[in-house]
Amino acid sequence: MKLTKLVGYLTEKTGKRMTYDDVIRYLISNFDKKEILKEKKIDEFTQKLLSYVEKSFLGAGPEDFEEYEYEDLGD
Repeated sequence: MKLTKLVGYLTEKTGKRMTYDDVIRYLISNFDKKEILKEKKIDEFTQKLLSYVEKSFLGAGPEDFEEYEYEDLGD
């Protein structure tokens, strides 16, 4: 049923008669585009994250990595 609605929608949008095959090709191409964008975005995000991780900050030192004992917090 949804595929039929999509055929109607694309027929109206493009102004030409669409077939189920046309709709399936449309869906596949959109899926491929979204996957490419996801991969690209993840890659950009990974690069940005790595730049933050590798960046040193003024005042940060090895003592910042020590575990903190929370025993002194009120009960």
